[in-house]
Amino acid sequence: MKTIGIIGNFNKPQTKEIISELCAYLVEQEKKQVLLEEHLVKKFKIKRKGIPLQNLSKRAELIIVLGGDGTLLYAARMGAFGSCPVLGVNLGSLGFLAGVSLSELYSTLDQIWRKEYRIEPRMMLESWIKVKNPQSAIRNPKLKRYLALNDIVVTKEALSRIIELTIYTNGQFVVRYQADGLIVSTPTGSTAHSLSAGGPIVYPTLNAIIITPICPHTLSNRPLIIADKDTIEIEIQTPEQPVYLTLDGQQGLPISPEQTIVIKRAKETVNLIVPPQKNYYEVLRTKLHWGGR
Repeated sequence: MKTIGIIGNFNKPQTKEIISELCAYLVEQEKKQVLLEEHLVKKFKIKRKGIPLQNLSKRAELIIVLGGDGTLLYAARMGAFGSCPVLGVNLGSLGFLAGVSLSELYSTLDQIWRKEYRIEPRMMLESWIKVKNPQSAIRNPKLKRYLALNDIVVTKEALSRIIELTIYTNGQFVVRYQADGLIVSTPTGSTAHSLSAGGPIVYPTLNAIIITPICPHTLSNRPLIIADKDTIEIEIQTPEQPVYLTLDGQQGLPISPEQTIVIKRAKETVNLIVPPQKNYYEVLRTKLHWGGR
């Protein structure tokens, strides 16, 4: 790994100092070429040529993400990683995806240079919107493709009323939910919004998609785990109730009852670097206090 790309959360005050120290370490001690994402260069007025986020994976052999899970989710959704391995360094409060703390950064990099690490491929979801009636006045934005690493969520807007959603997989009717909304998540996202809505914890490298209703009106409506090769279609049955589609909790768009939401596994994956001393169950115990009293 001779060329290292760096992405960072420029809203965190310590990021500039961390980048300065990291660049010096990589260039002076390890003789690496460093590529900085262009927004970091502009924000901190660094005297380097910035690289567009989407182009980093085409030139780097390792990408270091400084920030937190939100920074990593954003970069993944913007197509920053490709097949390039990614090291997430947590500068935030939780750090499920960005699992390496700042104090562990340099010791972890030493392990990477010695090839003492493993790669965990994390699946992503893709979604697009299609119009039910071809004669509809609403323009069909099917060509617009949306990506998510954690989850795709369908929710009502401001009013305290339930919405009705009909779910199909591979063209077959599955269930009709009356609920506050619906979460379709990857195994990586099973510990995010889906977990807070009562969904299961799913090991992050499994090939599966989790469907979790939000506050369903029927007690028998429970989370559902389906195969990653299945295609999900969601139809809105409450025309009077505004509905919103949210991607990884960061990007959203309004959905009309005349539109159908289609979700399936994306061809993209995120290849997270995991140090040998880290394991998923330790993360659950330390981050979620799993099994504690």
